[in-house]
Amino acid sequence: MGDSIVCCFKCFRSGTHLAGWALVVAAGILTAQAAGPGFVNRNKELEKAIGIHHFNEKGFAVYDAFSHVNRIPKWNSKGEFPEEPIDTAGAIFTRLSNQEGRVQIKLPPGMTKDHYFAFKTFFSPDTFYHVQAGNCGACHSAGSFDDGREHIVTKGGSPTKTPSLRNLKRTDKELSSGVMAHIAASKQKKSGEADEIDDMFAMMIITEQDVPKLVKFIKLLNDVADAKDMEKVKEKFRPLVNESKPVDVVGKEARGEDR
Repeated sequence: MGDSIVCCFKCFRSGTHLAGWALVVAAGILTAQAAGPGFVNRNKELEKAIGIHHFNEKGFAVYDAFSHVNRIPKWNSKGEFPEEPIDTAGAIFTRLSNQEGRVQIKLPPGMTKDHYFAFKTFFSPDTFYHVQAGNCGACHSAGSFDDGREHIVTKGGSPTKTPSLRNLKRTDKELSSGVMAHIAASKQKKSGEADEIDDMFAMMIITEQDVPKLVKFIKLLNDVADAKDMEKVKEKFRPLVNESKPVDVVGKEARGEDR
């Protein structure tokens, strides 16, 4: 690709600039294709059906509106070198830090600052990124909220495939029990009672007090309309994107403006 670009500029200087710039365009297309499916893969029919330009999310939930308007990075499980979820978490928090400081984080209707900080707890792999580190994204990756892999999540258990957290038909009590079970697994892993439990549980730093907010965040992953009914999706989901507004999620003191 580098040789092609050099050739382009030689052609430009020699007068055959049209041919040279044609090669530049071709090189750019190759670069875009190499950047991965997220760069060039557009579902134009979907964009037209719901009236949202460049919409490329996994569902039609409040979270997806938030992810779209803030361009939240998603886990890439494809390609020659699949990305690890912890790398996705780093990309997410880099993005958030940049946007928080400029008061450019946008929250859609139905998503509050409590939901936002629960989102950070959910994806934080350790306290470097956020005080509460659920490390949930290690299995429930951004985008599909699963990873297509198997993990041992209980003492004496067998590997089980990660379920997606999208559109769970669970009550608040059931969701709370699920989070509490993961906290218990974390304690067992850290104490050495259950070495067979996957290592990501040892990184969890959350308590029972964090459970209600995490449950509220998980419920943001429920679609607001059935994907089979695009008219209803457009009616219910599009306003979530259009009506998203910038929110000062961290405050002036955290940004150092009160000093």
